[in-house]
Amino acid sequence: MRVKKIKTNCGDFLKLDLHFLSVWQAKEKIRQHLKIAKEFRLSGLYLIHGFNNGNKIKTYIRGGSLENSLRDRGIKSNILPVKGNPGTSGILFLPSNEYCLSEI
Repeated sequence: MRVKKIKTNCGDFLKLDLHFLSVWQAKEKIRQHLKIAKEFRLSGLYLIHGFNNGNKIKTYIRGGSLENSLRDRGIKSNILPVKGNPGTSGILFLPSNEYCLSEI
């Protein structure tokens, strides 16, 4: 399987575009891509959720629900905004690159 990666100052992230998905579809895609990112030993997920046309997915990602879900699954991570792009967020797997605690 070919994966789309993006290099950040926190390491390589699996890139996932969530535009035009419903919240339940976005949740499923995130679950699938978490497994892939772990399998390829990447630093996390780079989520493109947008910010202009509704904020449901962004709210799911940054509002605490995703963080609770990850914690319940035993995934240690931080969810961070991407510097300079309000329509993107990152899930940084821990303990790798713990110096990246504020922005990607």
